[in-house]
Order: sequence, then C-alpha cells, then structure tokens
Amino acid sequence: MPGATFGDFACAARTHLDIAAADATVGGEQAVEEVTGGLLRISTVMARYLSDISTAFTDVPPSARTLVTGWARATIQAQEALGQATSLLGASAAPPSAPGDQLAVTPLARGLYAAAASMTAARDLLHTHFSPGPGGERLGRSHWALVVTSPPVTRALLGEIAILSRNIAPQAGALAIARGPGLRGTGESRRRLHVASQCLWSVHAAIQAAHQRDPVSADDRRLLHAIPVSTPQPRCVPDGTETIPGLCAGIISTAERIRYAAPIPPNQAIWDPGLTITSLRQVAATSTVTAHHCHILLRSLAARAAQGRYGQISLGLAESAAAAGQARTRWLHAAGALDQVTTDVRRYLSPAATEAGDLALWTGRLAYADPRWTLASGPSAPARPPEQLAAEPDDIPAVVAAAHHAAHTLSHLARTELHQTRSAAEAGRILVPTRTLPESEDIARRYTTAPPARISQLLSAYQDADTASAQTTAAIAAVAETVRAPSRLLAQIEAAADGPRRNGPRRTRNSLPDPALGNQPATGRSRTMQEILHGMAVTSPDLLRRASAIDRAREQLISDATLDRTAPHEPALATRPGRSEGSAPPSHLRASADPGAAATARPPATRQPELPEIEP
Repeated sequence: MPGATFGDFACAARTHLDIAAADATVGGEQAVEEVTGGLLRISTVMARYLSDISTAFTDVPPSARTLVTGWARATIQAQEALGQATSLLGASAAPPSAPGDQLAVTPLARGLYAAAASMTAARDLLHTHFSPGPGGERLGRSHWALVVTSPPVTRALLGEIAILSRNIAPQAGALAIARGPGLRGTGESRRRLHVASQCLWSVHAAIQAAHQRDPVSADDRRLLHAIPVSTPQPRCVPDGTETIPGLCAGIISTAERIRYAAPIPPNQAIWDPGLTITSLRQVAATSTVTAHHCHILLRSLAARAAQGRYGQISLGLAESAAAAGQARTRWLHAAGALDQVTTDVRRYLSPAATEAGDLALWTGRLAYADPRWTLASGPSAPARPPEQLAAEPDDIPAVVAAAHHAAHTLSHLARTELHQTRSAAEAGRILVPTRTLPESEDIARRYTTAPPARISQLLSAYQDADTASAQTTAAIAAVAETVRAPSRLLAQIEAAADGPRRNGPRRTRNSLPDPALGNQPATGRSRTMQEILHGMAVTSPDLLRRASAIDRAREQLISDATLDRTAPHEPALATRPGRSEGSAPPSHLRASADPGAAATARPPATRQPELPEIEP
C-alpha cells in the first residue's frame, strides 16, 4: 500500500473495536467460541510486538525486576501477561481452526479479527525498514530504522498496546460473566476467557504505571503514527508546468527518495558498487548547487516574511540563508577534495547520485524565475521574486518545508558519503594518480592507494559539509516550528535517531536511552548506576544488585550531607517502585481457579491514575 503509515493501520484497529463495542449483543455458545478465537489472534499479535521490543530483557529474573527502570519493567510484565493469555486461550475448548473474521458472526469476534489483521499489517510495515543479517539479526535498510527502535517510538508503541488492551478487556470480560440459556455448558471456556481479559487489564496496568512516571508525549505518538512503509515513491522530474505547491511537493518527494536510496547502516559495506568517483563527484557537485538554491530560497523568504504577518521569522530565515551559504562553501570544498583522488571503480552512477541531481533541478526550478531552468543554466539566472515565491503569507510554511527537506537531505548525503568514503579508504579503494606523489615515491603503477594525508583531507571536507548542512537544517527547523510547517516532524525524526547514530558536535539533542528504558537524560537528574548498566544492555543479576547497592550508598551520602548542612528538608530522591497494582492477574483468577469463577467475578476496579491516561 504505497504511502501507508503505521497510524493508518493503528487507527483502523481502534475503529474496528469501537464498532464492535457499539453492539451490546451477548450471543450464546458460538459467541464464546468465536470471541475466544478472535481474542487469541489479537493477543498473539500484541505479544509479537512485545517480543520485538523486549529482546534485551528476556534474561532478567523475577528477583531483579525491581532493579530495572519503569518502561523495561512494564515491557517484561506485559509480555508475561500476554503469554499467559495466549496460553489459556490456545488451550481452550475452541476448535484448533477458529473461524476467521470473514466467517465470524459475533460483532465482537469480527472486530477482534479485523483489529488483529490491521495490527499485523502495521507490524509488517515496521519490518519493511529492516532486512535479515547473516546471523539472523535485523539490519536497518532505511533511514527510518533507527527511529523505529528509538526510545520515544518504543514507548509510544507500548502505549498503543495498552490502549488496545484497555479497549478489549471489558468487552471480553462482559461476555465471560454473562448469563443466559445459550451459555450453558460454556463455564470452562468462559472462565478462560475471563482470566484472559484479566491478563489484558494487567497489560494495561503495567504500561500505564510506566506512563505515569515517564509519560508518552503526543509528539512521540505522532512520530510513531507517521512511520511510512519502506517503499520509495516513483521518480519524477519537473516539466516546466509545475505550480509553486507542485515544485515544493517535488522537492519533498525527491528528498525522500534520496534518503531511501542512501541509508546509513551501522556498518557500511566496503564493497558497495555505488561508491565510485563518478557518483561521489556528482553528489558533491549537485549538493553544492542545492545548498546554493536553499540560500536563494531562504533569502527570498526572509524578504517576503518581512512584508507580512510572519515578520517575526524574517531574522530566522536570514540566519538560515547564511547557514545555507556556508553549507554551499563546504560542499564546494568537498568537491575540490574529490578532484584529487579516484576510486578502483569508475563511471558507475549510483541511484542516490542520480536523485541528488534531480533535487538540484527541483530546487532550481523553485529558486529561479525561469520555469525551464536547468543545471546547465548556471547560478546567474534571475531569482524568483519573493512575492511570486509566496504570493500570500500563508504560502510561506510550504516553501519553508521544501527548503527544510532539501537541507536535511544534504546533511544525510554528507553523512552517507563520509561513511562510505571512510570504509572504502580502510579497504584501500581510494586511489591517487602516481604522478601526483613526490618523485621519491618509485611506483610503477599508474594509480596507487591514497596516502593518509589525502584521505584525512577528504574525510575532513565531508565532515565539514555534514556539520554545515546540519546547522542549516537546525536553523530551518526552528523556523518550521514557529510557522507550523509540515516538515517540523523532521526535527523529531532526527532527534529520535540521533542517540544511537552519532557522536560529537553534530548532536542536536541529548542522546536517548535504549528502547523501553524510562530514564531521560534531559530531565537534569543524574543517571543511576542501574540506568547506566541497562544502557549497556547488562542483565546480570549480580551486577544489577551491586549497582543497586552503589545507588543506595549514594542516596545515603546525599542524605547525610543534607543533614550535616541542617537543611530544612531532605532532597527528593528517585525511588524505584516494585510491581504496580494490577500488573499480574489476581491469584484467584489463574488457570487453577474454580470453574464457576466466571459467573461471579467482575473486572477489577481501575485506580484513578496519578497522571493522565494514555490517550487513544
């Protein structure tokens, strides 16, 4: 489904459940059988989501659960509750081949099967951003891969599981405790159905407890819902008839194609056939042109904003234009450094290099007044007047979004080329003509491996282009947020993927913790030893206990120091609560309970949350 996003399927799943909830029909024996099958299907799907998330916590023993942070503990508890639910439902009296959503007649069962199908498709969508590695591990195959596994998206995904559990549990529980002549002889099946509904309440309670301490923000949920299927849009080049909105859309589409064609895997393949001097020079030259076009566009927007109701962003646009001018200079230096080297493979033009040329053409058509402008026309063509670029003040956000996507893609290209060039240099694939070396070098071949100084110069040029492009992107992002441009999600994407991907001054926000861990460095609280160990994926109970002892000693030290100063109040120290209420089914509702329990038990009363409920 081209253009589909995770949010499309998640919202469809909720709609199916809402439609089912609107029909209060209880049904008879067939309803119990069908709902059991549907509940097993959706519980299995949710368990698969948790399995994707919780690989780092599978070895944490129960005795060490209180040592892990909130979201990790919620993941473990939710996975155990869903495991119990699927085990109970799978062993129920329902036939092995339960009817699917097309055969079920009970509204609730049809809703459960349809919701399961939607969430399965949503999970498949997330997996399109990965490919299997040689050892069975998942390798990222798009720039969204790091976003999918980032802590904000992981927390938001757990929030989706909690919402589904909250919507399903009362409906399944109502059928389990219903009375009627058509339900005679279904006591055992309804007992299992009731216990399974309690397990879903436990899933919701565990995740809600983590949400209360470290809430899932609306931005996190928007980011999760915006994740698209990893399929590039068709290539398109301008024909001269495009309107301003059409040119902006073309820039954004081409930028997405470039990011798809040039992903940044953790370990770039050193024998990538796309790494040729032809491709490298094409990317550097066209990126220089694109940066120049961003400079023109942002300068024109600054002039236009000064005339309308967006006057407060005129200075920000002018600063963005200056940053784009610096990026143009840095890319030009990278192109010059490439003139001094070559590669062992030549003449092949990679898809990313082709798309980089398209981006330069699209941005040029928007920046210049001539609708037939081409790369051969050069930079001397008249710029598009500000009044034509944004005829109305409300047109400014769309052009800002186009420039934002273009600058973000330049940063992505610089980082990709830096990775590829470094890997190729380590493999001895970066060459120089022998005649360019000192005469003291007696080499009979026409080309030889580039000396370290030449490699260092090239890598430094790419690093400078990356830094300048990132600064341009950050400057435009601030403007995009102010005018509520459609591209403001790019900043959140970059921040989510930033932690596990980068080091050094390129970082725009503090690095984020590992997926499903609840600690946030940005809160100003120093990290505990337990949090540090979990960030290192340490699961040893002995090490975690030692870390806990260190943290308790640290707290005691702070307390003693506070008393020594005769402070009026002791400092508030972070505590680590144990299992939250409702995080496991009550003992009297487990599989060994009396078969008649379903006839008298009721769903547990929910506590008033300390913080708002996870919003659907």
